[in-house]
Amino acid sequence: MAAGDTLLTGGAMAGFPLASGARLDLRNGQPVLDFTDAAEEAVDFQGVMPAHYAGGSLLLRMAWSATVATAGQVRWGIALERRAFVGSGSPHDLDSDAFGTEVLMTSTAPAVSGQLQLIELTLPGVATTGLVGGEGIRLRVRRLGSAVEDTMNGDAEFVALELREEA
Repeated sequence: MAAGDTLLTGGAMAGFPLASGARLDLRNGQPVLDFTDAAEEAVDFQGVMPAHYAGGSLLLRMAWSATVATAGQVRWGIALERRAFVGSGSPHDLDSDAFGTEVLMTSTAPAVSGQLQLIELTLPGVATTGLVGGEGIRLRVRRLGSAVEDTMNGDAEFVALELREEA
């Protein structure tokens, strides 16, 4: 596996909003997930980690825009869950969550509503919860709209993500 290889991708239509999750919306006919300000909302993406994943640190690249705002900050939280299969030691039970340490970051709103903002976030070993190539994975994206660091008014629109192996 080479550093920089893509492991997982997902657009707005691939996400699974939680009970208090982001809402599917369209912007100019393009699907986005709206994350409300002043609330905590999340969406999950799931898949299988490619067999060539070597266990290194991960880089999350995520594109988002603002529905109306042109200033302020959005506080994001990213967490990963290993979904080990039966026969691999400790299989994952779908009846419980087992996310690793959530990694937090703040991103500035684009200067023009609707422009795409790309953020990159390294997920260190403590956040990868022992992920193994060939096993299931769930990635949670969360807006912490009630956090003091989140100062952007209006919805943050999730567009897409890419997960890469760094090393």
